[in-house]
Amino acid sequence: MRFEIWKDSRALAVLAIALGIGATTAIFSVVNALLLRPLPYRDPGQLVWAWERTPQGRRAGVSPANFMDWRAQSRAFGQMAAYDFVGFNLTGGPEPEQIVGAWVSADFFSLLGVEAALGRGFRPEEDRPGGERVVVIGHGLWQRRFGSDPGIVGRKIQLNGESFTVVGVLPRDFWFMLGTVELWAPLVLNAGQLGDREARSFDVIARPRAGVSRAQAAAEMETIAARLAAAHPRTNGGWGVMLESIEENFLSYFRPTLFLLLGAAGVVLLISCANVANLLLARATARGREIAIRAALGATRWRIVRQLLAESLLLALAGGACGALLAWWGVDLVVALIPGEIQRRIPGGVGAVGFDARTLGFAALVSLFTGLLFGLAPALHASRPDLTRALKVGGAAGEGRGRRRARDLLVVAEIALALVLLAGAGLLIRSLVRVQRAELGFDPRHVLRMGLPMTGAGDSAGGEQAARYRRILERVAALPGVQSAALANNLLAGPRDPGLPLTIEGRAAAAPGETPLAINRVVSPNYFETLGVPLRAGRDFNEWDRPGAPAVAIISRSLAERHWPGADPLGRRLRLGGSQSDSPWLTVVGVVGDVRHPLSAAPQPTVYRAQGQTPRAWMYLIARAAPDPAALFAAARGAVREAEAGQAISGLGTMEEWLGESVAEPRFVMTLLGLFAAVAVALAAVGVYGLMSYAVGRRTREIGVRVALGAQAGDVVRLVVREGMWLALAGIALGLIVAAAASRLLAPFLFGLDPADPPTLVSISLLLAGVALLACYLPARRAARVDPLVALRHE
Repeated sequence: MRFEIWKDSRALAVLAIALGIGATTAIFSVVNALLLRPLPYRDPGQLVWAWERTPQGRRAGVSPANFMDWRAQSRAFGQMAAYDFVGFNLTGGPEPEQIVGAWVSADFFSLLGVEAALGRGFRPEEDRPGGERVVVIGHGLWQRRFGSDPGIVGRKIQLNGESFTVVGVLPRDFWFMLGTVELWAPLVLNAGQLGDREARSFDVIARPRAGVSRAQAAAEMETIAARLAAAHPRTNGGWGVMLESIEENFLSYFRPTLFLLLGAAGVVLLISCANVANLLLARATARGREIAIRAALGATRWRIVRQLLAESLLLALAGGACGALLAWWGVDLVVALIPGEIQRRIPGGVGAVGFDARTLGFAALVSLFTGLLFGLAPALHASRPDLTRALKVGGAAGEGRGRRRARDLLVVAEIALALVLLAGAGLLIRSLVRVQRAELGFDPRHVLRMGLPMTGAGDSAGGEQAARYRRILERVAALPGVQSAALANNLLAGPRDPGLPLTIEGRAAAAPGETPLAINRVVSPNYFETLGVPLRAGRDFNEWDRPGAPAVAIISRSLAERHWPGADPLGRRLRLGGSQSDSPWLTVVGVVGDVRHPLSAAPQPTVYRAQGQTPRAWMYLIARAAPDPAALFAAARGAVREAEAGQAISGLGTMEEWLGESVAEPRFVMTLLGLFAAVAVALAAVGVYGLMSYAVGRRTREIGVRVALGAQAGDVVRLVVREGMWLALAGIALGLIVAAAASRLLAPFLFGLDPADPPTLVSISLLLAGVALLACYLPARRAARVDPLVALRHE
């Protein structure tokens, strides 16, 4: 009887190595692009973010007045610049376009060490009131909107209804944080903003002077914050400053996810090595007579080890070459799976993820390492032949107990590692299902959404903007199939939305650090009906909630239960912005259900204000339409154009698509981990099948004797399956122990699920046991068909 699976062990070894190295190298290419390349700025390790620290110890933006005082009083920083993201309506082309832009201090680009590819950056006087309106555009916008026209410098363009002169085009590889900003304009502060210490909307970046450590700079900033708190106790009392390395913040965002995936790919590589080591152990057994003859003729053990290791390294290099080709193709698959949120954070975009000298060098080093890893143990075992036994019975039968034990342990390790990956994939799948089935508090189905940034800003434009929004809303609401439509300044709370301090009328001021917070939302009538948020008590907003009427609010159920437990909150008054705020008192006229977002977070207490009383320059429009809101995209766009010819639209889509983006990262991790787990299970199954097939081949004569003495086919099957399943169960037991500890690395990606979730571990254990049983049964069934006469003549 022949043992077929080892007939071409070299090809199987190269395939196994290629799978492991290909998976590892593909993930490393992403790690290389995100974690190992420096950020595209001058001395990026020196750059820091400066934030205000709330009395509760949380990070917050910086107010204009505080920023100006920081810059004037700081001696530790050589440069300090502020920026604020904004949407610009770019008109004058075929149709209006919404551009993500930023207001920046004039020294923003010089602080980063970035020079324009065409034209220039900003001059110091261009962020002062009364100067010419100028703008710098990104390379992508220059190509897409202006056809790479080299004469763009000096041309005037229309942004938010105003004329700006293009003074520069940034280099192709310039990238800043979110990666979506395509246009920069000088941050010009008027007299009102220069005295504003409450609107904490700026982000601030700074570069310390040479020789100044971050600790020294932080100490100085705390001194400045204390000075401002003493001078302005109403707005700055209890507030401090936080400094954060831009480079470290960037790396910390990606590091857990990428290291997790790199570790998973490494586990696949280890399983591949175990498989190849098993192949080489079997091959060394088959070559036992050859090696024994070499030893008998005087070959030293070190010479035999070198020969076998050289063969292993050649296999590893061949597998590494195939793995590099596999990774070159696999990188495209990984990039296609990367969520848009992560893609936007990759310096240079997804095009930066690919093969370079470092990636190829990594593949070569991993190939050499794996060659030594899987070749060393078989080489050491084979270099100690039992000369008498090997020369007497031949290499095919001259296998010792130690070599059999080594192969058994390798199979146990394969199964254990495969179970670890299966457990991780299973946990992520269960967590994602729980997130998608979580009680959201609203119904995202059949809801269309779009962003409507208005030109103009400030309270003076509030009445005009309200009328424009009303015209757009009426047009969209009149479309066939639209059941209701509404406006909101922000659809749902974001993960970085800290909320505003909340003051309850008649309550004593909260102790420092204990001020309650609430999310602030501005919505129009019908918002709750359109989004499917239930009205629990009171009324919705209506057309009478307008300027001059008593200021009103609707609150979420969690806020009502927290501050008025067991009492009726209707008619009570509250204020956003703290006890010393100038904000108006709001009378509670309704209570609505809680809304959960992000999906993995608990509902946040929320105060809804009437859009008619609180004008905003940016609103979202939502419309509930049946049966398919996507079918109304063109009609909705046309309705907006009819109401406002120059109105830009951003983010036209459905609520379900938008919510899908919030689980894109765990879905990405789950998909890749699932792919790695599938490869690991396949390799482990091949390992079990190979071991049992080899065992059957080695025991052909014994099986023939058993059959000749009356053993039935079922007896032979049970004999072989029992031997294999003991190894499988040992691997599963070991894997459960490792998985219970390793799965805690997944805790940040899990929603309401214990990392050592028993149902998940039990189910994947049964799955792996079933795969192992099948891998044992196939060679066992072949063993049961052994012809005793053929078996007794075997060897």
